[in-house]
Amino acid sequence: MNKICKKLADYVEIICKVMLSIQIVSVMIVVIGRYCFNHTPAWGEELTLFCLVWLSLLGAIIPLYEHKHLRMTSFDSKFSKKFLKISDFSINILIFGFSLGLFLLVL
Repeated sequence: MNKICKKLADYVEIICKVMLSIQIVSVMIVVIGRYCFNHTPAWGEELTLFCLVWLSLLGAIIPLYEHKHLRMTSFDSKFSKKFLKISDFSINILIFGFSLGLFLLVL
């Protein structure tokens, strides 16, 4: 199971890199077209927005997988290891529930 998750995280990271590259090229084409040729491609801004949305949604997966997401660790030294494990598990359940609710809301 861990190998499958690692492969999925690697694929998501590759997709994010591709999306970022597409976004950079698209913005460059739009800016050059607007200021040099007085013509903006119709697809440029939509493609950039599409990449931005999916990059932000998929990019949120990578720090979660690597346990590098934003969290407060100021009081971790004051609590026991068992409490910290329980709180990490409950936080993961809350993140999953929020993500599932957001996904179902979009559908």
